[in-house]
Amino acid sequence: MIQLVETLLTTEVHGNMVQDYLVALLIMTLIFLGLTLISYLFKKILKKIDKKNPEKQLFFLKIMEAFTWPLFLVIGLSIASVSLERTEIVSKILRYALAIIITVYITKIVIKIINYVSSKLIERNKDENGKDPAAIEISAKLLSIAAWIIAIIAILTMFQVNLGTIITGLGLASVAIAFALQNVLSDVFASISIYFDKPFGKGDFISTGTDMGFVQKIGIKSTRIKTLNGEELIISNRELTESRVRNFRHMEKRRVALEVGVQYDTPVEKLQKIPKIIEKILNKIESAELSRAHFKTFTDSNMQFEAIYFIKNKNYQLYMDTQQTVNLELVKAFRKEGIQFAFPTRTIHMYQEKKKKKK
Repeated sequence: MIQLVETLLTTEVHGNMVQDYLVALLIMTLIFLGLTLISYLFKKILKKIDKKNPEKQLFFLKIMEAFTWPLFLVIGLSIASVSLERTEIVSKILRYALAIIITVYITKIVIKIINYVSSKLIERNKDENGKDPAAIEISAKLLSIAAWIIAIIAILTMFQVNLGTIITGLGLASVAIAFALQNVLSDVFASISIYFDKPFGKGDFISTGTDMGFVQKIGIKSTRIKTLNGEELIISNRELTESRVRNFRHMEKRRVALEVGVQYDTPVEKLQKIPKIIEKILNKIESAELSRAHFKTFTDSNMQFEAIYFIKNKNYQLYMDTQQTVNLELVKAFRKEGIQFAFPTRTIHMYQEKKKKKK
């Protein structure tokens, strides 16, 4: 039995004895387990030390998250295979695998640093209303894309690929893709315009056309809005940049135009009282600020009065509560004074043709 094992161990396979492969496998396993253990312990130590500076601790933890088992496995395999006799093809495969995985992991670390720095910049640059500066988000995304492009170019360079030919081919392909994805690219460029021009931000209440609601997310292709009815409205960025958008974030007061129509048979002395009645009602309401109240015009069915006042807060609920109070007080005051609200009327004149008598 012992002799059989010795014979098996000394058997040569592709220029190496079986025992050499087993030793290399053992070395690879030890390196893999060692690196995994070091990574685990490093994370544990980081969580316990430097508690006075949690930001720095979080930064290093984010970096350590980039190191995972595929990297440890390839490193162990590369080191363990040094003692073995390898063909040129195997050596190239191992060398390229190590170079590719190191490039990929370096790129992942760079992207984690970009995301970490961008998140800190967003926290520090929040405006007075707590809105995230979207320009930082799009810049972080573009930098991440650029990092992967550089990584791919580096890998292609390792394989001695002619980049000039690829770039030429990509140039021709990009023209065809641009035509095919014209609308999508329009939305992408529109999103960049929104990010840097900042017509609105996350959390703003906006209206466009007949739609209105709170901005939930500004994406690359579309913007998501939470409407007053509760549903999520998705609008393309191109449509938003090409239409008028009302942003209520900076509105300090809400202007209200109150129009009241009374009947034509209302006595003049009562007509003269109406502006004063409106003024008296609005002056008693703390949330309202009267601008003017006048007999405005004559219409087909009534004599119309107009009052302009402002709600001292942009809150929509306050606006509706105030408007309700004004309406109820007007009804009470008009009934007390015997003033009748007008309602739509139409006078129809009937004409009857006289029949001619036959002679």
